[in-house]
Amino acid sequence: MREKIRTILNCPSLDYFYSEEFVDREKLQNKIDEKLREGKCSYSLSHSKVLGGAAFAADGMQIGFDLEQTNRVHPEVALRVSDPDQLRKAPTPAALFVSKEAAFKSLRGPRQPLILSEVEILEWKTHHFSSPLYNFTARLKGQEIQWFGVCFEDGENTVGLSVFPHLS
Repeated sequence: MREKIRTILNCPSLDYFYSEEFVDREKLQNKIDEKLREGKCSYSLSHSKVLGGAAFAADGMQIGFDLEQTNRVHPEVALRVSDPDQLRKAPTPAALFVSKEAAFKSLRGPRQPLILSEVEILEWKTHHFSSPLYNFTARLKGQEIQWFGVCFEDGENTVGLSVFPHLS
């Protein structure tokens, strides 16, 4: 599935990891430092009470990464950062939430809005593997620039990745 994600996002250098072991922030930071020594130039991290991880990209991309325990993201949680139409179109509340988080995190710097609800998820496409993989299109409210991401469920967790091309 990792290769499919790289292809969908047009980011051959994309790499990511997550595990219960990385709930420990020191272990997570050590693993990030190790990966950065390999030359990846953009990274994003996420952690919850049960899982931690990070994603990396070169290829002129900024990466956003998020993970959540699927059963913790109820519709009410997703509606805090979204609207009913986006929730209705989303495969699951958790998919919407992690996708918005990942898309938001990929907008580092002056493009990043102050609040997550400024990120809209416009479209979803499903790819079937052992579990579904969804890719999505994102944009900022009132703007035309769009970028992409993917999310998938892995056991009890939902993982989101998004890439935004560096624009000068």
